[in-house]
Amino acid sequence: MPEPEGKPPGLLDIESLDRSDIETILDRALFFQPPPNESYRRLDALSSSPERNARHVLKVLLKFWLLQVGQAPMRRLIKHFERARYARIVHQRYFAHLSFDQVIERAVQELCAVGAAALDASSVRSL
Repeated sequence: MPEPEGKPPGLLDIESLDRSDIETILDRALFFQPPPNESYRRLDALSSSPERNARHVLKVLLKFWLLQVGQAPMRRLIKHFERARYARIVHQRYFAHLSFDQVIERAVQELCAVGAAALDASSVRSL
């Protein structure tokens, strides 16, 4: 396969830079401190609180299930997750002071609050 002619778009043409441009680029590259990364901030928050992490994972499981089924009555959703081992572990380990239904309903409400799901009279649907 022949080599493409010219330089690929977006690559810096070093030959066209003068010495002061190169020094500026190197100076900024060596001393630039990027702002705190949002992903790392969230990771730190999740790892600092096992309860928060467990609740987040439960919401992820709920969301993926809702993506599969589209929508379901709240009772069906609760029954489905009663059979889900991880949901039972989260309930027993972190939220035993609440009923299982309350844990699932709270997770659904949190999904609704961020626009990931919608709740009407008796059904939950994925958004």
